[in-house]
Amino acid sequence: MNNCNGTDSQAYIDEWYSPRLGALYAVMGVTFQAVQIPCVIVMTDKDLWINTCYKVMFIVGILDICTLSVNAVLPSIYMFIPLGIDCYPVAIQILSCWMCQLFWNAYCFMAVVLIINRCVFMASPSKWHGRLFANGRVWVWAAAALAYGGMFVAIYASPYGTIQFHSGIGTYLWPSTDVIGSKFTTFDNTATGFLIPIGYILLALIIRRQRLHESDSTMQATTAEKRLQLQAVLICAPTSIASLFYYFAPHMTSEVVVYQGLHIVWIMSHGCSGLVYLTLNKTIRSKVLRLIGLSKLVNGAVIKRVLPLSIPPTSTANI
Repeated sequence: MNNCNGTDSQAYIDEWYSPRLGALYAVMGVTFQAVQIPCVIVMTDKDLWINTCYKVMFIVGILDICTLSVNAVLPSIYMFIPLGIDCYPVAIQILSCWMCQLFWNAYCFMAVVLIINRCVFMASPSKWHGRLFANGRVWVWAAAALAYGGMFVAIYASPYGTIQFHSGIGTYLWPSTDVIGSKFTTFDNTATGFLIPIGYILLALIIRRQRLHESDSTMQATTAEKRLQLQAVLICAPTSIASLFYYFAPHMTSEVVVYQGLHIVWIMSHGCSGLVYLTLNKTIRSKVLRLIGLSKLVNGAVIKRVLPLSIPPTSTANI
């Protein structure tokens, strides 16, 4: 009997040690972060930074990297050590309450902001887009996102909210002592899961309406903008899927393997952004290759300047 929870070493390891799943989390988290970090760096180049969509995606990318730390990288360390809830309550509280809730919920907020950005840019690029996102207002949205995430931190730091990471099964759990925390998280997951597809349905309708009033030459000039819309959809869609899965799963099953699968989906939802940028965004791909010293692979491609958002949404920018 040499552990704080009164169990012997082998029993403690059997309950809290999960090296194989921890290794999977570590590989996924580190790999996705390695792909995401250079993409976020090149978004700060002047020719991209003048576009508010890239500023929003930059913030989303930073939150992706932070969330990968708390749903993949750090949990894998906890699973290797291992850290049990009873023996290391402070470490579990820091991961589960302070870090996880802040980054995940702030990310959900900014994913919805990205939809709003795309919709108002297509519907009213000079009026509403300017009012909501121009002149540094993107950072007001970022501050609001952190405040939203901070609200969840306050809830789970209070006596009424409890969430824990179980290193033995590799998922976050709500113990019986939780009073309102799971309800707020369910609200966030449900709202995110439904608002994202609703937003992109609205975006599709806006684009369709505009196409009905455009000439053939104007329609041909919107290829770059359509690429950017597709990238925004592919970045946010996995978040919607993960959120909806977490909403419906408790009503369908209590199998641990299902929740482990959901956790992997959650990790992938934050890792896909970098892959989307490198496969669909040739400007970012070229800049990243130059950043890491592989400029020869660009094959002489010229990175065109992304035009300011003061022009109509028919920019032929090489996105």
